[in-house]
Amino acid sequence: MVNIMFPCDYFNKTKVNCDYESEYIEAGKFNFNLILFDHDVFVNERKIQLYSNGEKQGTCIYRGWMLKPEEYKILYDFLYDQGLKLINTPEQYNNCHLFHNSYSVLREFTADILVFNNPYEIDWDLVNKKFKRFFIKDYVKSAKGWGFPEYFDSCTHTKAQLNEYVRKFLTLRGNMFTGGIVLKEFLDLAKINKITNEYRAFYLYGNLISLAQNSGQADLFSVAPEGFIQNIPKLRSNFYTVDFAQLKSGKWIVIETGDGQVSGLPQNQCIAKYFKKIHLALNN
Repeated sequence: MVNIMFPCDYFNKTKVNCDYESEYIEAGKFNFNLILFDHDVFVNERKIQLYSNGEKQGTCIYRGWMLKPEEYKILYDFLYDQGLKLINTPEQYNNCHLFHNSYSVLREFTADILVFNNPYEIDWDLVNKKFKRFFIKDYVKSAKGWGFPEYFDSCTHTKAQLNEYVRKFLTLRGNMFTGGIVLKEFLDLAKINKITNEYRAFYLYGNLISLAQNSGQADLFSVAPEGFIQNIPKLRSNFYTVDFAQLKSGKWIVIETGDGQVSGLPQNQCIAKYFKKIHLALNN
């Protein structure tokens, strides 16, 4: 039996959260056992509450919001003891949810990075030698959209100023801050009307099952080349995503990876085809 687990509604535990209602409906058309999971109780109280009309056993795919690595491990261990095995182990989850863990495999396809486990001990001399322009993120996310600078120029900021920006970043991320600091080379992406050209690909057991636009761009943008996408090395995970973007030069690069269970579906994703591909892959 293949199970798919979604977060439940905050007020009605027997109803799926509205953010995942479309996925829940489409998944229900296939031979999946659907489970509801109280995400709020889990992240706030570390209590795990499941709701299902069927037997809870076998392979399980979690479709929900991001979990910190330590949270995912708690969930994985609990479900395993209940007879449910999440499709990715905690190690596999970390391999793609934390981009720098896949960087060595994707180095030739992506921008350069530097990783600092301690956000208060960044070697800015090394950073300035490595990058002309860079942006700040933690192991998972940047502060994009929060009024934080899009990038920094190593020639225009003092070490004191950069340290202050790191402190501001930590404040903005708050309890969502994960791991340490990742400084990533800033590259100029292709844009039309300030919208980039990005695609998100889902891979299941190393096979591409879905590819869709991921930045709301118009159809006049070029499509991510299949040859480039198929040439990306397989990552150390059973279910993961890779995000691609086009540079101003026309070249395509990898900009991010993610665990397939907590990566959102692109806006124009055909949800029915998405779950059909998962169903076929897991039942062959």
